[in-house]
Amino acid sequence: MLGWGTISRYGYHAIQAARFYSGQLTVSMLAFSIPVMMIGATIYIIASSLKYGKLFKSRLALILVVTFLGIIILEGDRGPIVKIGIPILLVRHFFVKAIKARYLMIIFAAALILFAGLAVVRTTVFQPGKMFQEYKYKKSAGEIGWYAPFVEMGGSFMIVNIVTQDVPGEEPYWMGASWRDAAIHIIPFMQGFAARRGYTKWSPSLWITNTYFGYGAAGRAFTVAAEGYLNFGFPGAFTEVMLVGMFIRWLMIYFSRSPSAARALIFLGCVGVAVMVTRNHFNLLFAACFQIFVVAWLLNMLLGNEPQPDDEEMAEHSVCIADS
Repeated sequence: MLGWGTISRYGYHAIQAARFYSGQLTVSMLAFSIPVMMIGATIYIIASSLKYGKLFKSRLALILVVTFLGIIILEGDRGPIVKIGIPILLVRHFFVKAIKARYLMIIFAAALILFAGLAVVRTTVFQPGKMFQEYKYKKSAGEIGWYAPFVEMGGSFMIVNIVTQDVPGEEPYWMGASWRDAAIHIIPFMQGFAARRGYTKWSPSLWITNTYFGYGAAGRAFTVAAEGYLNFGFPGAFTEVMLVGMFIRWLMIYFSRSPSAARALIFLGCVGVAVMVTRNHFNLLFAACFQIFVVAWLLNMLLGNEPQPDDEEMAEHSVCIADS
């Protein structure tokens, strides 16, 4: 809907500024396309794995997911890759065949390189000459080395430094305001509606981007440690990091105690968001997980649940697939 010319000219900035030159329908599609695809793909791969022992029984489904990820890469966005990639890896590991450690290391290294490359592409847009000049400048300044992908992925330390230095001196503690607003964000469009009228604050990432970097800055996310500190200082930072870890642990226990399609959707849909939110804030966790719980409840009520086969049934299932 934005057009190839717009994407090639402005890249990631076209996505950020869509509300200034595009209609509300386009903005809504951009906002909801990622959770819809993430939840839809997770539902499909769970069903396909339980029924056929394959991640993608349908080639069309595979093409759709790969195409969507390709578009996300062109936009320069990295979060959706994590949200969709983690469920794919976990479904493959739990429902099809366990992934060996060496393959996980290769996937991890490839993700680091890809994410670092996306940071360069979306900063310099799609201009090879400009990208090459910037690379040479950073190389001559000693800013690029073998460690560059690892340093780039740890860029949130800069956000933590800014927050701890300027709060509460320049910016008072939020006293739980971002947690309250994250709960309000569960209702679609409610947080933006309330923030525009001064009832609530904007999210921590928008606050720090607009305050310190300007609206056009890309990739200025947040961290749960910085959000906790922004609300209640160091005790808040400790509490928020602990809560995210406890939530991820609860998801794993909830799924493993009674594996089923419904519980798998909750576990796989929420764990990717929970992992990604460590480099963001609760605003993105509450709304996404609430939507996943609602979808799982509706599917369970309308279509029923399907338990995961035990080891003996899985063995028979594998034999049937091999025979067919």
